[in-house]
Amino acid sequence: MSNFYKTMKKYSLLLFAVVLFCGCGSGSEKKNAVKAKSYSSERAVWICNSPKAKVYHLEEDCKGLDRCSHEIIKVSEDEAREYYGRRACKICTQ
Repeated sequence: MSNFYKTMKKYSLLLFAVVLFCGCGSGSEKKNAVKAKSYSSERAVWICNSPKAKVYHLEEDCKGLDRCSHEIIKVSEDEAREYYGRRACKICTQ
């Protein structure tokens, strides 16, 4: 190989590494920005901190939370909907 092609190969690999490195950080920064968002709902709700849980509860002693084998955490209603993607429990919201 000529020196020109060796140099181009070296710079191409360097450019690829820089693009890869810069691209990886941008996704996590966006995720952290969402995580750091302030929620201002006046109503507190409870959620099961399980990846499979889908609802939030208005009452801490709702029987829907009895099946939770993970930590039960208190969050704002807006946070439960927007950040955790939960819907209202049909048991304790009637």
